[in-house]
Amino acid sequence: MLRKQIARTLDTSRVRPRHAVATIKPHNHAAYSASVVENGSLSHVEIAYSAAEPAVERADAVFGLFELGIRRLTLLGYGWSVCDRQLGRGPLLLSDQINLTGNNPLIDARFESRASTFPDMSAPFACDLPGEPTDGMPSIVYAGVQHMEPVVGPEAEFTRMLGAHVAGPCFVPEVLAAHAIGVDVLAFALQLGAESSPIEGDWRQDDLTAAGPYIAAFFQATSLRSRCEPNGK
Repeated sequence: MLRKQIARTLDTSRVRPRHAVATIKPHNHAAYSASVVENGSLSHVEIAYSAAEPAVERADAVFGLFELGIRRLTLLGYGWSVCDRQLGRGPLLLSDQINLTGNNPLIDARFESRASTFPDMSAPFACDLPGEPTDGMPSIVYAGVQHMEPVVGPEAEFTRMLGAHVAGPCFVPEVLAAHAIGVDVLAFALQLGAESSPIEGDWRQDDLTAAGPYIAAFFQATSLRSRCEPNGK
């Protein structure tokens, strides 16, 4: 079970309830990793695992973070472009998501008495942040799919028709779980080309640097405004 594996790795004694935040990012070279770092007055839990992990296990990992006192979660991921123009190699801010996985992990019996099975997803991401950089970052609609292969051909055409800019295997289980239990979410995706493999979706230091001001604003904001529109710029 992913949650137990993470718990064995994570030094939970360093996580301060109500002063803790978390980041989950893709990790396609190994099974998982987990650590706690100091981020000013905050305990910052950093977790990495493959998007190939079962959706129920990924949702359960978010429940585990909630039990540690975490109420703000940053998700880093990747996906393949399905829109007409490239938006660049750098991070893209998610404003909305479409669940095309055919799955809702919250239906699993382990969550039955712990959260709503169908949480309100009308505003899934806290992308309208106070004090964010004035030049802004492209914001997109992300389509979550069940498989790890590039989204091309008729599948890409279908997701584009639904309004998506990028599609891939990230985010859906984590976002559903977070909204079911009251965790605010900020998410970024790297846009991959049609021939790119999931390994190319692993985040590099320059990607983290580009997203850094947004993540800092998210973690430090005293209040959040969740709804914003994709700008695709």
